[in-house]
Amino acid sequence: MGLTSLPSEAPLPVSATSNAAGTSFTVTFDAPLVPALLNPTNWRIRRANSNNPGISASATGSIVSGTASPGTPQFGPDRLFFDPPPFDLIGLNGLPVAAFDMPYTVV
Repeated sequence: MGLTSLPSEAPLPVSATSNAAGTSFTVTFDAPLVPALLNPTNWRIRRANSNNPGISASATGSIVSGTASPGTPQFGPDRLFFDPPPFDLIGLNGLPVAAFDMPYTVV
């Protein structure tokens, strides 16, 4: 059996979902992540013109799951934001995930 090599780049988000209230989310990445409880203040969801700050987040496999609380008004398109530091979301290859924001699908 051969060894499997890890990617030489940081994991990238490929899709995201949120519930209708914008209080729970999942993000799927293109590579495996170090399993961890993550700093929830790095995450927020803008849903229906409400800026919902993260209150929990965790990484397992290639997925981050989290929750957010209803927040303050902030007008703009619905998006999910990851805004470190701290850079606690790490790929199994040891590289941290960079800040991003992306649209999501409501499920």
